[in-house]
Amino acid sequence: MVLQQRWRISVLDVALGHLLDRKMELPSGVQRSIVLNVLVSDFVNYEMVKLGLLDEADAEELTREYLEFQLDENPAAVIKEAEEWLDVWIWKWKQRVKLVMREDEDLEAARRIEEEVKRIIPLIERYDELKRFVVGSLIRVGEVCFTNTIAESLIKSALFKWLKSYRDHEKLAEIINKNPLLLLNEVIKRVKSLKKFKGYLVVVRVADQVFSETANDYVSWWI
Repeated sequence: MVLQQRWRISVLDVALGHLLDRKMELPSGVQRSIVLNVLVSDFVNYEMVKLGLLDEADAEELTREYLEFQLDENPAAVIKEAEEWLDVWIWKWKQRVKLVMREDEDLEAARRIEEEVKRIIPLIERYDELKRFVVGSLIRVGEVCFTNTIAESLIKSALFKWLKSYRDHEKLAEIINKNPLLLLNEVIKRVKSLKKFKGYLVVVRVADQVFSETANDYVSWWI
């Protein structure tokens, strides 16, 4: 999975970066940048759910604007909330993120899924909306770390399962577009199953003591 485009450096990035530096020891600037990118996205998603913005197409932008405004108006309250949330996020990082030094079967499995579903994703008309709802469901069951990555993994693994029966990508996309609840309900079942699952959900390949920034070295999986 390709790392998401970084937003401009903002007050939110700086504030969360200071908290991250106090809570986690990260040996390199590259590693810190990648972890902070995930952290900021996850906190924005958390606040997006809290503000009830999942139905908004520009939910992420609206949430960021709100947080930036609150950091100007009442920074102590935002920092206090973020610090408490970060303690949970770090605990979830330790529980859900697996670091590997070389290729392993989990990475290979993730790439097989990615290769199989990459043709159908652009054909799903409400994919972004679906992903937001899955992110919201993850946060509600306590999964606050790597929320975008895990949401996409759950959606792709469901599609991968269906493509074993429907080999026609266009036909399956047509079925989903006519009734998007079919896919949403399938993915929500997987989200609920995470309550009983205690293992890793994300695999990060570590190269030369830092997180690699190449697309193939930053991979999530859900089997």
